[in-house]
Amino acid sequence: MIMKLDIVLLTLMSLAYLVAYLDRNNIGNARLMNFEKDLKLSSQQFYNATMVYYAGYLTVVFPANLLLRKVGPKYLLGSAVILFGLFVCCICSARGYADLVGLRYGIGCAEAMLQTTPLYMVAWYGRNELGKRVGIFYSVATLSGVFSSFIAYGIQKDLTIPGKRPAWQWLFLVEGVLALAVGLIMILLLPSFPDRVKSSWLFSKQEIDWAIKRNAGFQVKLSLLDPNTYLMGFVNIASATMLASIGVFMPTIVKSFGFSPVRAQLFTAIPYACGFVSMIGIGILSDRYQNKGFFILGSFTSCVLGLVILLSTTTMQAGMAGVCFLVLGAYPAVILVIAWIQISFCGSTKRAVSWGVAMVFGQGFSLLGTQIYTTPPRFVKGHATLLGLVVWAMLSTVASMWIMAARNRGKERALRECAERGEQHPDSGKSLEETCDSHVNFRYTL
Repeated sequence: MIMKLDIVLLTLMSLAYLVAYLDRNNIGNARLMNFEKDLKLSSQQFYNATMVYYAGYLTVVFPANLLLRKVGPKYLLGSAVILFGLFVCCICSARGYADLVGLRYGIGCAEAMLQTTPLYMVAWYGRNELGKRVGIFYSVATLSGVFSSFIAYGIQKDLTIPGKRPAWQWLFLVEGVLALAVGLIMILLLPSFPDRVKSSWLFSKQEIDWAIKRNAGFQVKLSLLDPNTYLMGFVNIASATMLASIGVFMPTIVKSFGFSPVRAQLFTAIPYACGFVSMIGIGILSDRYQNKGFFILGSFTSCVLGLVILLSTTTMQAGMAGVCFLVLGAYPAVILVIAWIQISFCGSTKRAVSWGVAMVFGQGFSLLGTQIYTTPPRFVKGHATLLGLVVWAMLSTVASMWIMAARNRGKERALRECAERGEQHPDSGKSLEETCDSHVNFRYTL
């Protein structure tokens, strides 16, 4: 069953994330294709247009998490990718700042719906299977950086013809058409939640029953009173802000090392390739050793190293090394935080609320990420801001691990005391949906 599920679900969701993350990279690549000049944008207007994407994201992300089960994954996720593709294609017809701002807001709304994917994944996969699979489909965020670099390089090199369609329009047109195709396929093929699948071309009745039993997993109040909800939200702030900054400003940062605009498009593929390898590798290792916190700390350490290099050097070689270390740690940190949240909160509504809080925290600060890289060529403000957020995230990670370890010890102690009295613990006859992660038999993954 897992093999069939991987082939269909992971393939479809990976394609969806590939086209979605092309946009984050293409808006930065378009900047090197006279995008601002053609639309008569000032630098501040460009920053505002990238920022308003996150305003759209924040508007939709929380209700989308709560609506996923009501609407169903194939319709919510498939429609999200189709809407995304339509908005991206319409950028080709934008004639100025107002058009661009409206379209970027719509793109943010559409991608927020797509970010409910981890809530969908946790319904099909067990706790020790989720990390590598979340890593796989989020790894296409780095692959999208590689693809967008090559696509941008090819378009700028071969399709930049005076008097014809500008290169940046081809960039968005290719991305939008791909998204439309992927969204339609998702609506046709994506399976629903296991407990809602009555019959399926993909799974037998026995396989569906097995999937329902192995996933134990409404308590909004419990989520909002749990300190881990906020600590993981703090961790997600650093991850989301780094992604927002990297996706938009990577070509500009690489160009500041002394590359021409065309070569800068090409050389941005190198850091993304590093991030792709580290994301897959660390996702697999974190599942194998059933640990998330220490791998998150290791990933953030790589980010710290990269940011320190970028703050302290102006040479091309060292600058590229700094960017590689930054991306090498930023992308694995993102997928590990996502997986950690999904396996640390039980109860469908508690998980949805906690995930929603983390996304609101992260995307709220992503608004900041679009405004901090405004001081070339050193970009001190941007690098220093990310460095401070990463250090704060590392402290939050340690605090969350300490709370989880203390709770695990408390549950072990409660079970021992019941055994010594010859009694059965009151949680024994309850499900995780009733008690959430406070169930005496539930153990946090540090």
